[in-house]
Amino acid sequence: MMSRRALAIALLSLCAVVASPLSSMADPPDKASKEAQKEKMKQEREAQKKQHEAERESRKDKEEIEREDRKHKEEMEREDRKHKEEIEREGKKHNEEMEREGKKKN
Repeated sequence: MMSRRALAIALLSLCAVVASPLSSMADPPDKASKEAQKEKMKQEREAQKKQHEAERESRKDKEEIEREDRKHKEEMEREDRKHKEEIEREGKKHNEEMEREGKKKN
């Protein structure tokens, strides 16, 4: 018969083997979990990349609109200056004509 010591060692060994999961059983869920995590991270990176691209396009569109607004404003200011200059020329011309007519009458 086995000694108590040998029996205790055999029993502890058996418990250790039964208590520990088999590596082949532990690997598939672990692998699947890692693959799922990798896929999730990949999707998050793609979503973030799309969001950054959308933000960049939005900034680009905003800058284009601002540029067009500035050009329009500058064009309106040029037209306004031209109009004022034309009014001044017409006013001077009118005043000169009035002075000539006033001199002719005298």
